[in-house]
Amino acid sequence: MKPMQSFLSGGWGQVIVILIGIGLGVLYNNSRISDLKNYVDARFSGSDKRLDDLKDFIRSEVHRLEDRMDRTERPIYRP
Repeated sequence: MKPMQSFLSGGWGQVIVILIGIGLGVLYNNSRISDLKNYVDARFSGSDKRLDDLKDFIRSEVHRLEDRMDRTERPIYRP
């Protein structure tokens, strides 16, 4: 028997096929994970703008309330 035939017939051929299958599966899943990451990034980039708008709205409301509180803290004198 030739050395290569004994190597493949000794059970190592099945191991090599399994390792190649695992390697291809890892490469395929890696590309799918990259696609998922791009999808999630695109999806949440819009929420960043919404959060910035909400932050601006809250700041404006706090400023408005502070102005009202300043006006009510001043004493009102009526003759």
